[in-house]
Amino acid sequence: MILLKKKKYLQDKHLALFEIENSDQILNEYGNFILEGFIKALSLNLKKLSQDKAELFHFRDNTFGLLMDHYDPYSFEKKIENLKQNIYIGNIFIYPELSIGMAKFVDTQERLLQEAEIAQAYSRKNLFSYYYFNSGINKLHNKKLSILSEVPAAIENNQFHLYFHPKVEIKTGLINSAEVLIRWVHPREGIIYPNLFMPYIEKIHLIHTFTNWLIKASLEIQEKWEKDGFPMKLALNTPIACLKNKSITNTLKKYDKSLKGLEFEILERNLIEDFDEISSVMKCLKKYGITFALDDFGTGFSAISSLRNLPFDKLKIDQMFIKNMHIDSKDYNIVKASITLGKSMDLEIVAEGVENIDTFNLLKDLNCDYAQGYFTTKPLEAEKFKKFCIEHNNYAKASLE
Repeated sequence: MILLKKKKYLQDKHLALFEIENSDQILNEYGNFILEGFIKALSLNLKKLSQDKAELFHFRDNTFGLLMDHYDPYSFEKKIENLKQNIYIGNIFIYPELSIGMAKFVDTQERLLQEAEIAQAYSRKNLFSYYYFNSGINKLHNKKLSILSEVPAAIENNQFHLYFHPKVEIKTGLINSAEVLIRWVHPREGIIYPNLFMPYIEKIHLIHTFTNWLIKASLEIQEKWEKDGFPMKLALNTPIACLKNKSITNTLKKYDKSLKGLEFEILERNLIEDFDEISSVMKCLKKYGITFALDDFGTGFSAISSLRNLPFDKLKIDQMFIKNMHIDSKDYNIVKASITLGKSMDLEIVAEGVENIDTFNLLKDLNCDYAQGYFTTKPLEAEKFKKFCIEHNNYAKASLE
């Protein structure tokens, strides 16, 4: 056991777990020397912020524990604010992205650690500065585990459904492309969103099987729509590792038509690998007509490097910058600079998170190509999506005449 403390010693103690979420990014971007310096500096900061009787533990490479006699919410929050400051290592400023969970000793050190880990995971998922364990999230955690155990059967029983979120061409107002989203229609729980089941699918190594199913299902419905006179380019969120998997590439290569209607959206955080290998994979698939978009632009370490080294066709600006750009000058300037950068590299620009007409008009003035968001509609099931797009495009065409 990690703590190795007797029950009497742990009585009334509080354990706070600090996990460094961006440790892998730091390692891949700056190397092991900088990462080690960053971890050492963070541990020193933790010692400075801890109480006199608090004990600091280094559990794993990216996880620290602080065992405390007392816990005051206001004081602890202030300490976290001070802890989350840029750390200066070798002429580089690095911001510590931390997920923090806390729990109080009840009966065993195993339970103390488990409850702190559950709280820490809840903090990460909900983007809290930290979270203190309570019995309510324990029930949610157990329920989540029970539901996730049903994932393999859900794939076999076709419980995963495709939803579609349109991308509006800003100049014309027409919809000719959409992002494919996945919803698990659970027989008891109803609709379950990907942020719950996708990490589990990756963890149990079903991601290649799942991605293969997603590609086949998307191509099938796309082919059906084309026969109905309803062509639609479809964009799939795909881990870059899956595109190196032979079963998936074989699925694509065996398709007897051009794949120019298929696009893969690649997350920045999935690009902390060898650029030469990724570029080779992308170029091979582009021969079949497939295009690529860099998703969530601006949220990771490697944005500019990715654009410089990889053959992307589109740049998708993350919604965190889009949502408030009509009222926040900093967000506006970030979006403006991102569009200018993308255009200078001959990329089409997609803005994600467009929720009002003011944002749409600003993007139009900035020469953005596509807008995606609830301003147009929420994600829709296939038939509802098709009907919505036909009605929308008829109206848009009439407005252009």
